[in-house]
Amino acid sequence: MFNGLRLVSYLPQIVRIARDRNGASAISYSTWLLWTAANAATGLYAWVNLNDWSLAGMNAANAACCGTVIALTIASRRRWLVAHSIGRGMDRGRESKDVHDSDCDLIATGDRTFPEETQAFFGLG
Repeated sequence: MFNGLRLVSYLPQIVRIARDRNGASAISYSTWLLWTAANAATGLYAWVNLNDWSLAGMNAANAACCGTVIALTIASRRRWLVAHSIGRGMDRGRESKDVHDSDCDLIATGDRTFPEETQAFFGLG
């Protein structure tokens, strides 16, 4: 019963990320990747060692929901990055020729500096 409720509980997070216009900055990749791996491992264990198809299926569905959160976060951050880099001395995350070397020390757009994790993810750092 609680596993079924847990599946439903992903929906508000998925909807919030899909609607987010700020790059889903509150989402932690490491946390969601860990939850995805834990659910997938539990599902695999239930399938292989316990031959429990319902537990395996429920954990596979949980892993899929976690993967959906990760995929939507990636899409949201890319959308945010593109929207905030156009016309600000950056061309899709890469410095344009009119940006001075001193400007490249910090990859920033306006008053927002990209976190190191985001810079690394997009190859900016």
